Amino acid sequence: MVKQYDFFKTHIDNYLIYKRSAGYKYEKEEGVLNRFLKHCENFFGEEMAVSKEAVVAWNEIGKNETSSNQYSRVSIVRRFCVYLSGKGIPAYVCQRMRSKGSVFTPYIFTNKELRNIFEEADKTEKKTSSSFYHMTVPILFRLYYACGLRESEAINLTVDDVDLKNGILTIRDTKFGKDRLVPIHESVLKQMCEYHKAVHPYSDPSSPFFPASHGGFYGRKSVYHAFRKLLWQSGISHGGRGCGPRVHDFRHTFAVHCLRKWSLECADLSVALPYLSAYMGHNGLAYTQQYLRLTSDLYPDVVKKMESRFNVIPNWERVYEAD
Repeated sequence: MVKQYDFFKTHIDNYLIYKRSAGYKYEKEEGVLNRFLKHCENFFGEEMAVSKEAVVAWNEIGKNETSSNQYSRVSIVRRFCVYLSGKGIPAYVCQRMRSKGSVFTPYIFTNKELRNIFEEADKTEKKTSSSFYHMTVPILFRLYYACGLRESEAINLTVDDVDLKNGILTIRDTKFGKDRLVPIHESVLKQMCEYHKAVHPYSDPSSPFFPASHGGFYGRKSVYHAFRKLLWQSGISHGGRGCGPRVHDFRHTFAVHCLRKWSLECADLSVALPYLSAYMGHNGLAYTQQYLRLTSDLYPDVVKKMESRFNVIPNWERVYEAD
């Protein structure tokens, strides 16, 4: 089916351009998607569609394949199918596969730990290789907590994504393939205005809001090293890669602190949860509800109040993926 092959090859190429324009390298992913396209040749019909049969067959674990490799390639194809569906092209989107290594109880920072981290971030020294690194670190880590952003969402912001006049961030190409607007917390807005004035007086709208030394977007490795240094300076122990705390735990902390505040204020959590879910860009309430159990575990003083007023605390294992 040459016609179908060329059709989807064009969409793969466009998808790669789209992802790379947002700062992703998408080198490994390109190879996976091209292999998937080759795989689909056996399932093409008359309709321009990615069938359920093709995806289910692709998701089967291969001979001598590790579960982590299976998880990776299945996730890559799933995100591509979400992209196609968003463009009105029939594509089967399978349920998210859980990585066997993804069971992880988040680290929730205390107010004192957050204060120490931000104080240390404010002491960041200038780098000869990066003129604005000392200004970037204090803002970046405040954004993760104050706005509950995912790691990539902050470092992939462009100048055009940051509306300082109205105090709004436009978060594009999120984990679940949809854009959202996020208010900038007042605690970081002033710093961002000063940063913008110093860094972007003549920048192109598509330029990275947080430019790295090479002029492009920061990579996760650079953020991770800065994070580890801040933990060490703040006296917070780290169990090593994969053991936490992680950068993503700022986001978890944001959600838990929101729920604790609302529960203490006797807010109706059944009404508040959908707002928090939309704010964080979750793909349904199930992701957000996980934080209810974590909040009740960490703050026993609010458990009775939450359980007596709202029957919304889920009774399941705490499995937290990078949501």
